[in-house]
Amino acid sequence: MRIGAHVRDNDPLRAAAETGAEVVQFFLCDPQSWDPPKVHPQAPALNEAGLTIFIHSPYQINIASTNNRLRIPSRKAVVDHAKVAAQVGAQGLIVHGGHVTRDEDIDTGLDNWRKLFERQADKGGFAVPILIENTAGGDHAMARTWDMLARLWDRIGEFGAGFCLDTCHAFAGGATGTPTSRRARSTRRCWSPCWRPPGRRPSSRHRPKARRRTSPICPRRSERPVGDQRAVG
Repeated sequence: MRIGAHVRDNDPLRAAAETGAEVVQFFLCDPQSWDPPKVHPQAPALNEAGLTIFIHSPYQINIASTNNRLRIPSRKAVVDHAKVAAQVGAQGLIVHGGHVTRDEDIDTGLDNWRKLFERQADKGGFAVPILIENTAGGDHAMARTWDMLARLWDRIGEFGAGFCLDTCHAFAGGATGTPTSRRARSTRRCWSPCWRPPGRRPSSRHRPKARRRTSPICPRRSERPVGDQRAVG
């Protein structure tokens, strides 16, 4: 099991050294913008250091959206970030599940996720595996509850999508138990990027620079805190 953290973007190599991380996750651009991703200048050194790298995509990406002005640039952003993630030696690109609005059909959002994978498969696939991360809120979110994850994996599981379990998001979103989808539970690309100390509620504001625990495990396994480290998702 490899332990890591979501580290600051300007100096991930130093942050990894300071925290003793074996795995690092960071952004390739301002996560609140549509700026194009850029190869991180420390990419060669990160790879030489033997660190496992994951890239987190910008927050505003919403593949599920029925709004063309949001969904289409979101698709492009995922493809572009995957390409640059491959150039920095990343093992995967983490993307939030997204949502539809209150008056829209959830199935449409699920179909939009499938279209992304179908269309990219016709072009040879993504440059790195896509790992969909569960989210904390929203009754019409694609990846908040295990039942919704099961429905999502019924649409995209055949394309080899990965799953990123954010335990703080799961706690804040009220998720309990384990995923019901056999595909979601059996995926080999499954990572848990953060943990919550027992009895400690996560902050309502999820800050990307927080200390996190990352490990290639299945979401049905629990995570325990290490030492006195703390994290908010």
